[in-house]
Amino acid sequence: MKKGRAASVQAVVKLVVQQQRPSVPAPLAGVIAGQSLPRVNIARSLGDVIDELRRVERQIEQQEAQARKLREKLEALRTELCVIERALLNRGAGNAPLRRHTTWAPRRPNPLPIAHDCRLVDASDGETAVVIDGGSSLKLPSALIELVAILKSEEGKSPDELVPWKSLDRICEFLHKKLGREFNHHTVSQLLLRLRGLLTNDRWLIESSRKKGARFRLKLKACSACFGC
Repeated sequence: MKKGRAASVQAVVKLVVQQQRPSVPAPLAGVIAGQSLPRVNIARSLGDVIDELRRVERQIEQQEAQARKLREKLEALRTELCVIERALLNRGAGNAPLRRHTTWAPRRPNPLPIAHDCRLVDASDGETAVVIDGGSSLKLPSALIELVAILKSEEGKSPDELVPWKSLDRICEFLHKKLGREFNHHTVSQLLLRLRGLLTNDRWLIESSRKKGARFRLKLKACSACFGC
């Protein structure tokens, strides 16, 4: 009786498999029908997959390295453009021809200025601007806005009445976290130069030192949310 039932079940399964054959993959149909699967060289297949994985990883690393070089080149071009822009604005009556490699070097004031308030505000067009001591707002690119945010923050210990210094490593780490791309000391130096060029009369508020790093010459507790705003 049990053998008869088993035979009936097998017949039904075979009939269902035959009816569903167009929609069932060949290997699965073979398993259902009791047939053996074709042999697969697992070691060779695994080796091929690993080789392909490593090849793709190498391609990604090469593309990332190329992207970093392009970003550094872009920042250098932006800095050069800033220098040219400042030279144009300071030509006065300006009949003298503009020289490509001529840089504008204003005299360093003594003593250096100190800001009492520095705010990052959202403009009506969705961009962000910096306002220093209640003056006019200056819209800046995202990289420079984040640079101002870390420079004016009260993070760390200060040797004087101004906000603490931030090392170049700390600035690189902060910018990487905020903007999602790598930064090095050279890139940060270029950003500092570019920021000074755009701040014009307030350029000396951006203070830098080879050993200490950089900071905004802002009095401590000048704004309630300096860091991460």
